[in-house]
Amino acid sequence: MKNIIYLSIVLLVFACKKQNSQASQYQIIGNIDSMPNNSIVYIRNMDFVDSTIVNDGKYRFEGKPESPTQDFLSVKSVSGRRALWLESETITVSGTFDDIEKLSVIGSKNQRISNLLWNKKKPILEELKKSSNLISSTSDSIFNKDSLAAHIKSLSSQLVQIERNFLKENINTLDASIILNKYKRTWNKDTVKNLFSLMGPEAQYTASGIEIKRFLDLSKNP
Repeated sequence: MKNIIYLSIVLLVFACKKQNSQASQYQIIGNIDSMPNNSIVYIRNMDFVDSTIVNDGKYRFEGKPESPTQDFLSVKSVSGRRALWLESETITVSGTFDDIEKLSVIGSKNQRISNLLWNKKKPILEELKKSSNLISSTSDSIFNKDSLAAHIKSLSSQLVQIERNFLKENINTLDASIILNKYKRTWNKDTVKNLFSLMGPEAQYTASGIEIKRFLDLSKNP
């Protein structure tokens, strides 16, 4: 009887460990139309890189993240990349091979929030790319180039405003820490300090959050 009870406990512990192990995994399931077979797909950040081979437009990544990180998905020898939040979720990536930056990414709550920001920025970024290409290739007059430069400056200001508004409206998100880290040296330090203090622990302890904290600590002791 004791052996049966002991065996039951062991099996229960093993089942719990297996369940927790599965729960802590991420899966990226990709399906990209028209992508040639044997193309190499990467996911990477500053400290991590992984790759896999495409077969019939499909590919897959699996792993165990220690904490949520913003990674970038790219394809070898193809321009562009797509940001995604890598965490313990099933993440699906779909779209067409001709524009990696427009791939659809569906995943966690953090990814859904990030997609909201991306959808607001996307038309501005597309217009910026188009205008930048024009200014480098046009043989028109200096006046037209100056007009394009002014248009690019206006678009850049719109992009900053979109990110600023998103930061204020979604202060306790992982994307907010990325935005604040991006502008920490150009915005007022007291503003940066105040916004950072409003973030929760998860946002403050991302890679971006740690960079902001280091910046604020250094500014105390110039």
